[in-house]
Amino acid sequence: MSDNLKGKDRLAYTRKLFRDADSFRTPDRIPLYTHSSLWHFLDAGFTSDEACRSYDKMMKSQLEHIDKYDPDMIIKCNRNPFPIKDQFGASSAYLETKGGLNAINEAFLLPEDYEEIAKGNYHKVVWEHAVFRKFDQADQISPEEYARRSLTLREWDENMAKISDAVYARGVVEVTDTKYFCVLFFETLFNSFRGIKSMAMDLRRCPDQIDEACEYMDALTFDPIIEDFKTNDYPEGTGYVFDAFSNLLGHVILNRKQFERYMAKPYKKLLDVVEEKGLTWYNFSESSWKRFGDFFNQYKKGTVAMQVESDDIYDMRECFPNIALWGGLPVDVLGNGTPEECVDAAKKAVETLGQDGGFVLMPNKMLSYTYDCKPENLAAVSAYVHGRSAE
Repeated sequence: MSDNLKGKDRLAYTRKLFRDADSFRTPDRIPLYTHSSLWHFLDAGFTSDEACRSYDKMMKSQLEHIDKYDPDMIIKCNRNPFPIKDQFGASSAYLETKGGLNAINEAFLLPEDYEEIAKGNYHKVVWEHAVFRKFDQADQISPEEYARRSLTLREWDENMAKISDAVYARGVVEVTDTKYFCVLFFETLFNSFRGIKSMAMDLRRCPDQIDEACEYMDALTFDPIIEDFKTNDYPEGTGYVFDAFSNLLGHVILNRKQFERYMAKPYKKLLDVVEEKGLTWYNFSESSWKRFGDFFNQYKKGTVAMQVESDDIYDMRECFPNIALWGGLPVDVLGNGTPEECVDAAKKAVETLGQDGGFVLMPNKMLSYTYDCKPENLAAVSAYVHGRSAE
């Protein structure tokens, strides 16, 4: 068991737990992913707003979370890069609320920008239009000042690397190398440039323009990753579990025909190569994806792993036997139940879904707010997973 392992030995053990589970090989034990995006800041006594602006607080809360709950995987503190945003005046995109952060739905590209992107003018559109819509003081900053403020990017990357090294030293892994974070342009539009409301309107108003822009940008940013997989052996990072990683978020506004138009075509190109090369791909997937599940289930076991958030995970196992499923811990129970109820939920998931591999135990939603989880509940689940008595 991992409790007697340290450093690189513990890291290799943990990585193998996930690799075995995702490849439908029976792991030594079920891996635990605590899936905390902001909750660990709050649990450490910080507000999300202040922790997202302090590298020391990021490091402290992350390591305290590991020492306290003994997870096998965590989310590195790179989801809310406020130190960078603050340099350009864009942190208004998030509001601090009681117990967490809420994103504001904003649109930084307009429908008429789609045609320009499809013509190859993406950078022109971003730097001449989107930047000034996102950063309302951008026109007051000189090019020299922009260059100086942009050094924050280097500072951010250096500190994220330090946090990763400290996490790996404790034997805890991450999802994948950011080099292989394969993001469809539709997802970028949905999450970063247009937002859920505007994107839903665009699908009715200008679907062809969206399609043309996505085809152009996916060829520019998505296809090169596929070509890299075709020609190179994946360099196994010491702390990475998957060979490729994507988000499935924008699907919430798509029907089946729209999914096939904007997502299935590029995903198929990627997954065909991932399967052929014997690699693994994880899709962080919010909401329900059951209506699209047959698309991902067509690939052999060990190719696709997906988070189950809104769907019934036991039903999903029956429907999609080839997909490794991540979830099984309802946030409602973690936040409102007793330690005994949480252990019962974990035990049911492990015994029902994890006996033959193909399952990782984690909260079904990101832990982001104070009320998402009680510390004693997460500690009890961790003790169960590690075969220890709850303290």
